[in-house]
Amino acid sequence: MQPDFTPPPAEAVPGELDRVFRAYGLKRLGVPVGVGGGTLNWNYRVETSRGAVFARRWRSGVTVERVVEEHQLLWWVAERGVPVVQPLKTTGGATVQALGDALWSVFPWIEGRTTIRG
Repeated sequence: MQPDFTPPPAEAVPGELDRVFRAYGLKRLGVPVGVGGGTLNWNYRVETSRGAVFARRWRSGVTVERVVEEHQLLWWVAERGVPVVQPLKTTGGATVQALGDALWSVFPWIEGRTTIRG
């Protein structure tokens, strides 16, 4: 079965993020703005009570275990001195939040530009 690459309905994203952000102790202050450049997931810049964040809604078919493995790799790389943005943790210590069948991760927002894929 092929993964579903249909983006979530735009009107559903703010409500989903409000529920996700509660697990991080965050409150959404602005409208989520789509971040271009992603090819498999849906990414948003969102103003919150603790500043701007990057919120990623993983494509369907990705498991919590897969996301956790990717996040563990980011921590491992960072421990070896490579500058990498690490995911935020929920108040319970998790780096991924399940909301129904949707998985979300939240990262600090880093200003910059998107590299064109070659």
